[in-house]
Amino acid sequence: MEAAYGLSITITMLMTTFLLLAYLSQKAVNKFVIALFGIIFIGLESIFCAANMFKFFHGGWVTVLIASLLFLVMYVWHNGKQLRSRQVNSMDVREQYKIISDIKNDKSIPKFATNMVFLSKLAGQYEIEQKILYSIINKHPMRADHYILLHIDYQDEPSTLAYEFFTLVPDTLYRINLKLGFRVHPFVSRYFRQIIEELVQNGEFTLDSCYPSLEKHNIPANFIFVLINRIYVALNMYSMKEHFIMNLYSIIGKMRINVSRSLGLDTSNVIVENVPLNIPVKSTAHTISPVRITNLDPIEEDIQGI
Repeated sequence: MEAAYGLSITITMLMTTFLLLAYLSQKAVNKFVIALFGIIFIGLESIFCAANMFKFFHGGWVTVLIASLLFLVMYVWHNGKQLRSRQVNSMDVREQYKIISDIKNDKSIPKFATNMVFLSKLAGQYEIEQKILYSIINKHPMRADHYILLHIDYQDEPSTLAYEFFTLVPDTLYRINLKLGFRVHPFVSRYFRQIIEELVQNGEFTLDSCYPSLEKHNIPANFIFVLINRIYVALNMYSMKEHFIMNLYSIIGKMRINVSRSLGLDTSNVIVENVPLNIPVKSTAHTISPVRITNLDPIEEDIQGI
C-alpha cells in the first residue's frame, strides 16, 4: 500500500500540472509563462516520479493497473458514444407532418395510446432522430392522439429548471425541451407532469381521454414514454479498432443504471423500442410554429393527476 500510494501521488501531481497547462493554454495565457511554469513543475515532479518508480514491482503496479482500467472505461465510453452519434441521422420533422397526421387519423390502425412521449437526444425545434420516425412509421405504425418529443438539455448552470414548448402540428405533434441544471435531480416524470398541467391551464393541451367511456367519467388520458434503444450490429463500415470499441461499449453499457430509473420515469408507463443502429430513410415536406421558454419551480412533492 505504501508503494502504491507513493507512486500514485507523484503521478497525480504530474497529471494535475498537465491539466493546468492545458487550461492556461485555453485561456490564451502568454506562451512564455506557460512554458516556464511547465519546465519548473514538470521537472520537479518528474524527479519525484522517477525516484518512486522503484516501488512499481513492490505494489506500485496496483496503482497503474487501476488507473489503466479506469482510463480504458473512459476511453471506450467516450469513443463509443462518438461512434454511435455518427450513426444518428438528424431529420427535419416538418417533412413528416403529413404522414404523422395521417397515422393519427387512420382508424384502421389500432390506437396505441392517447399520448406518446418520445425521448429525443437532439435539441432545437425541428430536429428529430430518424430512429424515432422509424419507430412511429416503419417498425409498426403507432397511432396516438398526441405525439410529444421530449428532449432533456443539461445546463452548465447548477440550478436551472426551465422548459421550451413548441406546437408543431396543432392538436397532434408537440415538442418540449426540458432544461436541467447539473445540480437538479432529473425527476423527469415529475417535471413533465408539472409542464402538462401548466399547458392544460393555459389551454394549449388537453388531458381528455380519447375513449368516450373514460372521458364520460373525467378520467384523464394516459401517457406512454418511449425510449429508443439502438442495437449495435457488427458491420463492415467499422474498422477493427472501432469494432473492438463498440463491443466493449456494449459490455460496459450493460452494467450502467437503467435509463428509465436514471430519469425518474414511472417504469409502468415506459416502453423500450429496439431499432437497428443504421436505418435508411426517405423524406417529404412543411410548416412552422411559435416558441416559448418558461421557467419551472423545483418540485418537492409528487404532482397527482397524470
